[in-house]
Amino acid sequence: MDPEAARTARESLDLAFHMSNIIDTGLDRHTLSVLIALCDLGLNPEALAAVVKELQREPSPSTPLSSSSSQLRALCYSLSSASNRLLLMEYYGY
Repeated sequence: MDPEAARTARESLDLAFHMSNIIDTGLDRHTLSVLIALCDLGLNPEALAAVVKELQREPSPSTPLSSSSSQLRALCYSLSSASNRLLLMEYYGY
């Protein structure tokens, strides 16, 4: 990625993260960047939002408080890994 494109991407993520904080989404920068990348790959943003909302819902009394954010991070990591595999498969013609 050329330096100008990297700078633009960084600024865009900074702006999206700032807006995310203003509306109090509770998303960290990495999770937000993964969700944006997944949207760029063509995943339905409304479906992703529904998954995020479901994982951020108030945990039951028997669920540790950090569990839902851990689940969201794990989901984003899994989706990110899966999208990377799909990109590699597409690149190599599988």
